[in-house]
Amino acid sequence: MPHGRRTTRPEDLIGHTAGFLDKGGPRALTSEVVAECLGFTRPAINRHVRDMEELSALAAEVVVAELYATVQDLLFDPTLDSSSVNV
Repeated sequence: MPHGRRTTRPEDLIGHTAGFLDKGGPRALTSEVVAECLGFTRPAINRHVRDMEELSALAAEVVVAELYATVQDLLFDPTLDSSSVNV
């Protein structure tokens, strides 16, 4: 591998994109921004996904899964006293 080049793995790309989505919402996701922030080229991104719509959908799945896991943890945390929660 030439010096300075990075290997792009789909999991890394999707994980980092989920972070962008989580922080900035869908408008934060452009191929230019994702490529520049991650140090990838746009062609490197396109080797793993068809387009930004597919990348956004995959990243949204990660964000939703993380949210679900957090809610599950809270719901089933035996140290929490649900009687003190005001809804």
